[in-house]
Amino acid sequence: MEPIYLNGFAIKVVNGFKVYSDKVIGLKGINMSVPRGIIYSLLGPSGCGKTTLLKSIVGVETLDSGFIHLDAESKMEIGFMPQEINLEKYLSVKEVFSYYGSLYKLSPEIFVQRTTELNAILEIDFHDQMINNLSGGQGRRVSLGISLLHDPKILILDEPTVGLDPILRDKIWNYLLSCLRTKNKTIIMSTHYIEEANQANIIGFMRNGKILKEASPISILTSYNTISLESAFLEICKENLTTKTDASTIKYLGEGTLKNSNFNTVSNNLISKHRIKTIIRKNYNVLSNDVMFYIFTFFLPLILLISLEYSIGGKLKHTNIGVTNYEVDLSSCKHTNFSGCFFNENHKHDLSCSVLNNLRSLDYEFIEYNDKDVALYSVEKTKIYAYLNFPKNFSNSFYQYIDSDKASLRDSTLFSHIDNGNFLIKFQIYTDFSWALEKTFEDALSNCNYKTELMKNINKKVLYGEKVKKVNHIFIGYLLAMSIFYYSSVGSASFMLMEKNDGLMTRSMTAGVTVFDIITSYLITHTLLNSVLIIVLMSISFIIFQYPLENPAVVIDIFFALILISWIGFFYGILCAAISRSSTEVMYLTYGAGSVQLFLGGVIWPIEAQFQIVQYISYNLPASIVGRILVNAIAKGWSLSHPLVMVDVIKTVIYLFIHIAPVVFYKYIKKNIWISHK
Repeated sequence: MEPIYLNGFAIKVVNGFKVYSDKVIGLKGINMSVPRGIIYSLLGPSGCGKTTLLKSIVGVETLDSGFIHLDAESKMEIGFMPQEINLEKYLSVKEVFSYYGSLYKLSPEIFVQRTTELNAILEIDFHDQMINNLSGGQGRRVSLGISLLHDPKILILDEPTVGLDPILRDKIWNYLLSCLRTKNKTIIMSTHYIEEANQANIIGFMRNGKILKEASPISILTSYNTISLESAFLEICKENLTTKTDASTIKYLGEGTLKNSNFNTVSNNLISKHRIKTIIRKNYNVLSNDVMFYIFTFFLPLILLISLEYSIGGKLKHTNIGVTNYEVDLSSCKHTNFSGCFFNENHKHDLSCSVLNNLRSLDYEFIEYNDKDVALYSVEKTKIYAYLNFPKNFSNSFYQYIDSDKASLRDSTLFSHIDNGNFLIKFQIYTDFSWALEKTFEDALSNCNYKTELMKNINKKVLYGEKVKKVNHIFIGYLLAMSIFYYSSVGSASFMLMEKNDGLMTRSMTAGVTVFDIITSYLITHTLLNSVLIIVLMSISFIIFQYPLENPAVVIDIFFALILISWIGFFYGILCAAISRSSTEVMYLTYGAGSVQLFLGGVIWPIEAQFQIVQYISYNLPASIVGRILVNAIAKGWSLSHPLVMVDVIKTVIYLFIHIAPVVFYKYIKKNIWISHK
């Protein structure tokens, strides 16, 4: 039984209002009645609200007030062609038709029949061309073909013939008229062409968010005693001078109305397995055609990992140090061998040579200076990084000092001057100098049974991380966590922003797809791709670069932790796309989050060295938590079941749900967040 409110109409809009802001009102109490089995032409200037009205009818936009009723069981019975092409630019024409054919659940036989028919009518003979390589007219023909593909009961076309040549335009009109006669379809189309409107059964004249008049072309021309619809439109506008409508009026008119009462959405479940599989296949085709995606997703993280191995964490090599040695000629030190006890009268050894030879074993290069002031000037101009000055009686004074002559200490003092411009270089040179001196004195005393307790080392026992030999072996955990988070967030944000701004989501939603279908399909695609990336990065780290792994059994734990941080990055990117209007905003949000975690997360400087309140924040950042899980697994062999690691796993899961919640509930805070209003 037909609903009483339709009463023979295919579409009814009653007192519809759409407000974008206090100053921008799209629809102002619009009323529209479209009988079944007719062509209804919506005629009006740009910006009058035609596109907003059509999007509201198909359910892409939602009214702030008013009724929209359609004679349709589900969105599958509606074909919508938006004003923009709104098709995936990295798909071929054939792949686009296949994608929408699958969404509409067309059988292979029906799909071939429909595409063959539409190819002939719309003159589509460029099936293998990519959408982004099509001309404007070719793109609109493909877009119209998609809206006609499933042979819908109701057709809603937003300026379908713009940019088409007159012969093809006439051919399309003849096809639409034949559909009207043979299949009793209802067609609404907006147009700028007044001569096209003449062919419609009913014309709706629209201006400033209102339909001023609905009637057949003949009755309008007769009523206004004119032969031109343009002249009639001008008279209608004069009769209906628009009164000012503000937001307060809309709120008043909206009281007691049934908001957002669109057609029955039977079979349009929140998530559909069939739709998700179809979108995943589409994603695969898009990624196969988008080479830059692979460069960004795979090669950049690999470059980052290789950069860590070959450019960060290594010791200084072939560093120039200035030397003035008043004790012995510098060239003779290369052949000096230390043996025997230096207290033996027949023993002759210069300790300055031992110091220099120990430094030479660490790949330092020496430049001899005869003038101390020249050497210091070279340090100041960064020609050398440090300068050592050995006094004439350096060794003898040390022997006397060991023999309890404290006064001789000043004669054995080694003068050094180190460039303080780079803290890390200064720290390593200072550490190496200290080691070279300690080893020299230890070697000197080792052959003599004399006060060796002075050089006794601290007894050190390594509890964890015995295989860790350089800082990279620790950095790798944080690097993997932060790079996976960053690239996941950028990837998901880019895809969802493209879906929103290019109108791809709008187009898919008119075919029954929901936002959750799209997010779920991207999450599955993202997880599969990231799994491959994680395996590649781990293989390079632990097999090729041979980073130490205390317990090989924790490889699965490392993989799981990286998947968790990739999901957090994924949903953070989704949220960025939801609140952003452009790729620039997305870049700032994703890069900002990545940079904050990089600087505060313990990679550049230990968290323990930060201010206490900053420590608490840094310690609990997502990438810091996962980085800590990875470091504990790599250096200590702790699995996810370890009590301390389990706490971090729980924190990570909480972070995941914190990022999922806004994505799920944001639509209740702000309507139409995934709809572009360009």
